[in-house]
Amino acid sequence: MPLDAICLRAVLSELNGRIAGGRIEKVYQPDREEIVLQIRGGQGACRLLLSASASAPRIHLIEQNRENPATPPMFCMLLRKHIQGAKIVSLTQPALERMAVLELDTTDEMGVPVKRYLVAELMGKYSNLILKDDAGRIVDAIRRVDGDISGKRQILPGLFYRMPPEQTEKVDPFTVSETGLRAAFLHMEGDTGVDRWILSSFRGLSPLLCREIAFRALGENTKTVDELDTVQKGALYQAFVQFLSEVQEGAGKPYLLTKTEDGKAFDFTCIPIMQYGAEMQVEALSDFSTLLGGFYEKKGQAERMHRKSGDMLHNR
Repeated sequence: MPLDAICLRAVLSELNGRIAGGRIEKVYQPDREEIVLQIRGGQGACRLLLSASASAPRIHLIEQNRENPATPPMFCMLLRKHIQGAKIVSLTQPALERMAVLELDTTDEMGVPVKRYLVAELMGKYSNLILKDDAGRIVDAIRRVDGDISGKRQILPGLFYRMPPEQTEKVDPFTVSETGLRAAFLHMEGDTGVDRWILSSFRGLSPLLCREIAFRALGENTKTVDELDTVQKGALYQAFVQFLSEVQEGAGKPYLLTKTEDGKAFDFTCIPIMQYGAEMQVEALSDFSTLLGGFYEKKGQAERMHRKSGDMLHNR
């Protein structure tokens, strides 16, 4: 499962309490798509992983050291120059986007205090890690995007940073009024599945969360919109409002889903999942870094080994 915006909101809330106010002591780039920041703060030392992997973009703390190349990549050297020693002011999420922004206080070459921002765009194949200055200009990125790759949005040093295109067909559920939200559900129509209607109407939600909202309201998640009566639409609205309330109150907790049959990790999320019944075990973990690290580590190790093997063959 990709890290959706709702789950990312809970992840960043947890991370803020751990790293805000800390200083970046070291910067490493163990993989061409990953950066590790060694941080020291009031709660001691920790390591923050930021990954722009297309298949597993994420941000979380890690316990173990990663093996680093003998010669640091260029982006790693650039980050060491600009943000090593910087103080972390905050870690925020723009609106309800799959993005995390590290606001940093540091100094330039002349010792003058400046702001720097490390932006993690965690958007599947479009994922990127971008450093920008206090004027909003891109210093550099782990993955440069020129006009040959994208004619709509280029990511190159010297250009002004622009946010990724908004999903104009979807609305942020946290900005819709109570009246507007109720009207949307009571007047929903079409032959699409209820969960698909929620997914296509609101930002930040994963298919898993949309199915769970439908299940909580209707006892199933297979109904289509045109099969619902007024009472069911009202129940769906109430389930959706309750879900938003849980998220806003910071009630999101790390849950790992494993298949009952073979014990294999299946998915993860930030609310208890009931839709699978006895087919799935739902385990609450201690923190999101433990959840994400455990879920992605095996997959990440296999991908890194595959890439390194390919690079070795290419360099022969």
